[in-house]
Amino acid sequence: MLVGRENELSQLDRLLDGARAGSPVLALVEGPPGIGKSALVRSFTSRHRDVHAQIASGAPWESNHPWAVLEQLTHAPAPEADPIDAAHAYLDTIRGTTIIVVDDAHWSDIESLQSLSSMIRRAHQRPILMLWVIPDVLPDGIDDTTARILSSHRADTVHVRALTSGDVAQLALLRAGVDLSPWTAQRLHEHTLGSPRPVLQLLDEIPRAQWHRWQARFPAPAQHAAAVRRALTACSPETRASSKRRRSWAPDHRSLRPLRLPKSTTPHRCSTKHTRLVC
Repeated sequence: MLVGRENELSQLDRLLDGARAGSPVLALVEGPPGIGKSALVRSFTSRHRDVHAQIASGAPWESNHPWAVLEQLTHAPAPEADPIDAAHAYLDTIRGTTIIVVDDAHWSDIESLQSLSSMIRRAHQRPILMLWVIPDVLPDGIDDTTARILSSHRADTVHVRALTSGDVAQLALLRAGVDLSPWTAQRLHEHTLGSPRPVLQLLDEIPRAQWHRWQARFPAPAQHAAAVRRALTACSPETRASSKRRRSWAPDHRSLRPLRLPKSTTPHRCSTKHTRLVC
């Protein structure tokens, strides 16, 4: 279910048209977590059934395993070669117009990224469109080499924007059969910052009849609330208390806004990955 993505799909279509015309390209598809990057790319590839699509994804636990991503794309064991040799070998297997997708490319192994980068440089008028799907802000723990490889391909970037309130209203109608009033659609848009994931979660969690009642506040999606509880559990008691005070003092509870927790000096301080919560 895809709404409000006409501009992004048009950008991807133009890139594919260029590849068909003999200009192979590697483009980044980026945006905040939950904004619908993967859904956008899935919809795009499904619209072009005449094009061969090869899809892989990175994973944190595989990022240190050489050739993990390339193995998914080639359906073959890891090559005993350097990245350029592997690029030539993979390129020789490509037939016809091809879309190569690497989802969560920031969690790819370095060898695969290097090989794919080298491959697109050597494609020489072959009709290849390569898409690397990444967050607009890389998470902590990403290798510097990986970050540099990703940054070197920012010339062609499709940025996935937040939904508008009109998009949110259309999504509610398609997902839950709920015709939101303009006021409710705007409030839900503000609450979720226009991110499809929490919009869909709330549409699934809140009973349909309740959407037609006035609501001063929307709840956080259940998955989101659980993530905040887990993060706070890892913090010291004083940090949890400070977080609770800050939330109760906040002048605007309407949206899923970032909350930065103060670093504790106690031995049980929060780890880095827990110091930025959304409430």
